[in-house]
Amino acid sequence: MGDIVALLRRGFFDKRAFNFFLFFITIAVLMGVLVIVVNPDFKSLINDVLTANVGEKRPTGMKLVLEYIVNNGLKVPIGMTILALVPVGFLYMLQPTITTGLLGGLIMGVAVNIHSQTAISLAISALPHTVSEMYAYAVWASSLFTLNTWIRDKMRRIVRQETITEILLGLLTNYILIVVPLIIIGALLETYVADWILKLFP
Repeated sequence: MGDIVALLRRGFFDKRAFNFFLFFITIAVLMGVLVIVVNPDFKSLINDVLTANVGEKRPTGMKLVLEYIVNNGLKVPIGMTILALVPVGFLYMLQPTITTGLLGGLIMGVAVNIHSQTAISLAISALPHTVSEMYAYAVWASSLFTLNTWIRDKMRRIVRQETITEILLGLLTNYILIVVPLIIIGALLETYVADWILKLFP
């Protein structure tokens, strides 16, 4: 039990994971500010999206939770892992940077330009699940950093103390004990809490 707690503490409070988390937030904020300043016309795009979604049945409840878990907890980490196998530093950061940073900032920037009060309520409702998902990706990116560094060092014939078995075990441990629970929490927050918070605003 003590070993599990130690692993959780080391993975969750990892300094590199926290730095990656701050990076995602910074990208989102910068993107939001850029959209607000430039103020591009997204009205036609929004109308097209709304028209395309008319009549489309979206899953609700636990089906929606499962959809979020499969996408955010399985598809995104797999995509990041594949990119981590390429011997290029930080390439695995590309997917979460786009999905959480750039797209998140874009949505908030568009919301501010259309209606500032709506943007505030949207930001508050999205904050809990966004933080949970962002930190899950940050922990996974930090874990993949070790794998990617090991691969690049092997190609440069640099001797490392860690074996590939130890690195993969660390990846699996962080994924099961930290990433998946954070994604599940984020999915529950996005499905149930976000809508509840939005209803609090007139």
